[in-house]
Amino acid sequence: MCFQITKTEQEWLAVAKQYQALWNFPRAVGAIDGKHVVLQCPRNSAREYFNYKIAFSIVLFALVDANHNFMFVDVGYPGRISDSGVFTNTELYKILETKILCLPQPVPLNGREKSVPYFFLLEMKLFL
Repeated sequence: MCFQITKTEQEWLAVAKQYQALWNFPRAVGAIDGKHVVLQCPRNSAREYFNYKIAFSIVLFALVDANHNFMFVDVGYPGRISDSGVFTNTELYKILETKILCLPQPVPLNGREKSVPYFFLLEMKLFL
């Protein structure tokens, strides 16, 4: 299952404004993380769903805004796959690679001259 992300540049700027105001993270436009959801061993697939935490699971991968609202969700990857393996198989990764995500162009921080790009925070544990 996959919940798609569609945002305009203005919507990304609004998310960045939230991260700046709530968490003092300038230029952050989301936080991404994966979470193992424990389940009973699916039939005929023990190794595929057996993870490093010594349990059977599927992985929920998500991108959230500063208020912990989901902006993108992809769930169902077997528990044995690493976080990076899950990420590189998501539609979010494919969109980032093709550069069609509509992220704002880098601009300088207040009082600075060098431009700073917009970015995703990794493994924010604040919402778990």
